[in-house]
Amino acid sequence: FTTQLICEVLLAGCQDSGDAITEAAFTAITKCVPELQDKNDVMDLSPIFPPFLGLLERCLENGEDELVISGFECLLSVFEFEQPLINEHIEAITKFILNLLIDLNQEIDQSVKDAASDTLIYLIERRGKQFVKKKLVKPTLSMLMGRIAQEEGCVLHDSLSQHARGEEGGDEEEERSVNDTLQSCRALIDKMALAIPAKS
Repeated sequence: FTTQLICEVLLAGCQDSGDAITEAAFTAITKCVPELQDKNDVMDLSPIFPPFLGLLERCLENGEDELVISGFECLLSVFEFEQPLINEHIEAITKFILNLLIDLNQEIDQSVKDAASDTLIYLIERRGKQFVKKKLVKPTLSMLMGRIAQEEGCVLHDSLSQHARGEEGGDEEEERSVNDTLQSCRALIDKMALAIPAKS
């Protein structure tokens, strides 16, 4: 089988209306793509990534955390490719991950957030020049800093409200979630500071 034929089969699966077939296609991509690194025509796989991100989002909405994490693991593998297979899709991947990390309306398991954060950190580490070239530094920093400010403002407001009511402590699970989010955002900012030249 040529890489192009494999790509066509996987694309057909991604575009199918049945959940079982699209899930099978998603799983096939996560297992198949990393194994094709040494193929001369590996760049033929590029059209897979937009529908792959669409499936990743669908899995996220359906609460299929294990599939989402396996999807991020697939992306981590592709970042290792010497070929610029992923370069065209860096902006879309970055936006998807930032929306996942920053959206207050989504109840997402921390393991998924951790996988997303690790994926973006590794993207910046391995494809820093492309990240800069696509002018993603400033908007990414802006979103992360905004999220940090928002979370810290909410923490301060809740603390003052509890104090005014004479209450002590708060929802431990919620506090843990806030701390995890702040930690992820700060880790991303630290990685950008290390991996990207200041003039960028």
